[in-house]
Amino acid sequence: MTVKQWLEINRKIDVYAIARKVIEETEADMVGLNRTQLMHNLDSKGNPLGGYMSRSYQSLKIRRGGTGEVDLFLYGGYQRSIFVEANGKEYFYKADDWKADKLADKYGEDILGLPRASFNYYRITKFMPLFARKYEAARKGLSTL
Repeated sequence: MTVKQWLEINRKIDVYAIARKVIEETEADMVGLNRTQLMHNLDSKGNPLGGYMSRSYQSLKIRRGGTGEVDLFLYGGYQRSIFVEANGKEYFYKADDWKADKLADKYGEDILGLPRASFNYYRITKFMPLFARKYEAARKGLSTL
């Protein structure tokens, strides 16, 4: 195969479609990392979510096995509602729990998403290996035409 043929084949591959598919297939990993950071009192910038204003609520959280710091988890509804939506060339973290807007107003829009270290972990261990396999499969499929 010539370089020109190789370039022609690779130009036909929709890398954004592959990326969207990989995000769909690894959504649970992305959401799991987001939930873990929330349980550690961190937003997507790596900043602390802060403390509870109410001492009685903080005590309740400690009695339930928490650290007493904000983790956006009581019964798990909010965290279970987190999902990732990929469209076009972008992806977004969203939550569809009834409390989502109130929590975003109180703790900021950055409660959803990943800090750089978590994103890099996801990118290296989950996204890129699957993307590479899917890209190679697409390239091989086109090179046999």
